Amino acid sequence: YSNGYSAPTIADVVMWFYEKHGIWIEVTTDVYGKFCWLVKELKASKNNFNSPTEAYEAAIEYTLNNLI
Repeated sequence: YSNGYSAPTIADVVMWFYEKHGIWIEVTTDVYGKFCWLVKELKASKNNFNSPTEAYEAAIEYTLNNLI
């Protein structure tokens, strides 16, 4: 028995947004190698993250606070 908890992965959350709300989040790099996110349905984006994880976390937070 463990006192831990389970939490969804980034992939779980991205797929939940897509399947339940039709929102697709994409993370890519810019010409300088910085990561950026794009919420396809809104054409909203933000850049200058140091890792894909940072970009996904910011996109998920944006989506939860502004879209759902």
